[in-house]
Parts: sequence; C-alpha cells; structure tokens
Amino acid sequence: MAIDMNKKIKRDIGKFQATSEDGKIFTIIINQVFLIDEAFQQTPQEIPSIKSYTTIDGLTVNPKRNNQYEILQTGQILTRV
Repeated sequence: MAIDMNKKIKRDIGKFQATSEDGKIFTIIINQVFLIDEAFQQTPQEIPSIKSYTTIDGLTVNPKRNNQYEILQTGQILTRV
C-alpha cells in the first residue's frame, strides 16, 4: 500500500464540554487528520492519523490525564464534563 503523504483531509470528529476552575464552560472540538490512500484502480481509502483538540474559538488544547485538558495559550486547566 502506497500512501501519498501530501494527500490528507482534516475533519471534526467530535466535541465535548469542559469547565475551567473558575466555572467557565468551553466547547472542545476533536479534529483528526486522515491520510488519503489512492492505490491504482482502487477506491481511495482514508487512513486515520493525528488527533488534535481546539476550543470553539481556535485555541489549542492538550489532553492531560483523568479527563483534564490544558489550553496552551492561557495555561488554563479544564475538566471534561
């Protein structure tokens, strides 16, 4: 199977709510990159790759542990609801 690493698509695959320590509610979007495998004379297939997390307004979120997440730009720790 040959994968052309230049052909990929990024999709929103889910979302959830999380709260900060001061009670503010954030919507977190789960994005995933899919690599497109276009083998000769076969139907193109999408191969799941990297997942990423952002707030609804575009801030980058890193998963921590125990349902906790950190907004990189602000350092805020969020807990999944």
